[in-house]
Amino acid sequence: HIGEETKKFYLTIKPRSGAQPLDTSSVEFAYTGASADLILYVGVNSLENLQQLYFGYEDLYKDASSISLNRNPVSLGQLQLTLSEESSLCELVAAIFTSLQFPVPADAATNWLTGIEQTTKGLSRGRIQAGTFEVIAGLLRVGGQRQPYADQAITAKPTKNGAEINLKASGGNGPTQINSAKLKPMNGKKLPKKSETSVMTG
Repeated sequence: HIGEETKKFYLTIKPRSGAQPLDTSSVEFAYTGASADLILYVGVNSLENLQQLYFGYEDLYKDASSISLNRNPVSLGQLQLTLSEESSLCELVAAIFTSLQFPVPADAATNWLTGIEQTTKGLSRGRIQAGTFEVIAGLLRVGGQRQPYADQAITAKPTKNGAEINLKASGGNGPTQINSAKLKPMNGKKLPKKSETSVMTG
């Protein structure tokens, strides 16, 4: 109950007969539920993609105002914004924060810089405009740090006794790094005679 004078919440616990009294030091408090005036969807194609962030909180998403930022038009949000001249979603979000004069923490600026670097392959590909460099300059001014860009290639080749996997990372101003690992088949199974897989990440 809530005390009339103190306006505090009181929870009365009555132990069962023969049971030890509750140790107050072992009690923890937690809150449930959520509320929001505005929800900003960045790169979200459907509410179901949010999984546990959506299921159980359907009323929150129904009642709050919402804005969607995406690469392509989606039927989500009361206001939809898609990429036009921006190189990436990170650039779009950073540009919006700058235009609205919202404060940008240094770690957020670093994350957005990293996203721009990765999407544009170290500012060498994609839709790079003058506005891209203006956004980058603004993020650097608020303490953002550029991270060395690395393009990674993973290859797997069969060997006589198993397979050899190579991870090659290159990019930026640093040297190319190659890491290798050798695998052996389990339970006497044989690997295909000819197979090679290459995955580019960045």
